[in-house]
Amino acid sequence: MTDSKVSRMLDARPGAMLRALAIAAFAEGQMADEKGDPDRAIEAWKRATGLDPANAGLAVKVAFELGKRNEPAEAIRVLKDTIAVSPKEPDPYIYLAQIYEKHLNK
Repeated sequence: MTDSKVSRMLDARPGAMLRALAIAAFAEGQMADEKGDPDRAIEAWKRATGLDPANAGLAVKVAFELGKRNEPAEAIRVLKDTIAVSPKEPDPYIYLAQIYEKHLNK
């Protein structure tokens, strides 16, 4: 596929460019994670959720990683942002409940 075809496709769909940038940021995070750089991975994944907050799977992934790093407040923020734009997606609610349960019992 040529660059001009990709450009036309992205121009034709509102939000397509943001989703494409989110996918690129997610891939950057995956590569950083595989190279053993969790800080860079988290930052890339956070950037991806900012670009595509409706992506519930990505939000849960980022929240899970933040939870492992003992950053529940940031994990909760990511999930609530996703819930605000995708209220019918069940996974963010489930993981949000798990975070609340784990961190409210301390």
